[in-house]
Amino acid sequence: MEGELRNRAARQHRLDEGTVHVLSAAEFGAALRREAEYQKNRRTGVTLMKTAELRVVLEAAEAGATLASHVVHGPATLYLIEGGLEIETREGSFRAKQGDMVVLPRDEKRKIVCADRSLFLLVLSPEAGDEDPNV
Repeated sequence: MEGELRNRAARQHRLDEGTVHVLSAAEFGAALRREAEYQKNRRTGVTLMKTAELRVVLEAAEAGATLASHVVHGPATLYLIEGGLEIETREGSFRAKQGDMVVLPRDEKRKIVCADRSLFLLVLSPEAGDEDPNV
């Protein structure tokens, strides 16, 4: 999996919306944690699916890693596979734990702090062009 994570041919196949895909979050998460970007920034992610209708991104992060305050211009859903997150929005601060799903409205400014070593999925709408190039 490690060599395949950023391999163009494997990536194009993974992004093929006309194919059924069964992906292992555990395997992708382990591969992400071996990447140089993860070692340097304490977090990294990979786009698992990108179509005209949605974008699915898997993020792996160490405790204390932060996704700086940003705005996503479309609705977003966050599903926490492992760990814990503190999510700060205009409405307040929320704690998400393993197994939780967080639904964020469009144009909601948010900051995400990893309270624990975490693995989570971000599901974004097509108009979600956000201000953080890493999300």
